[in-house]
Amino acid sequence: MTRINGQIESLKRIRETLDQKGITWFKTTGQINKFLKTYEYEKELLVFNTERQLEIDLAVLQTKAFFWQKDHENLKTQTESHLTNKVQQVKNHTF
Repeated sequence: MTRINGQIESLKRIRETLDQKGITWFKTTGQINKFLKTYEYEKELLVFNTERQLEIDLAVLQTKAFFWQKDHENLKTQTESHLTNKVQQVKNHTF
């Protein structure tokens, strides 16, 4: 039986390197090859999905900020009105 040491040794080294890096999800060379073929697509998909989620998060935060601004303006107006009334009462000496 013929054994090709170079190829088997290379696979052992790949396995050792992956294990050292904590990469344990590859069990076969077929899985490694599939990963290499789909890596760019998966990377682009991850970037795309992350950008979409960030856009959604930004829209939600902008909406919240709009309503918080409105609440702030309403509270400011109410407080100014209340203080104006109090000042007027003090000026008129009617508490």
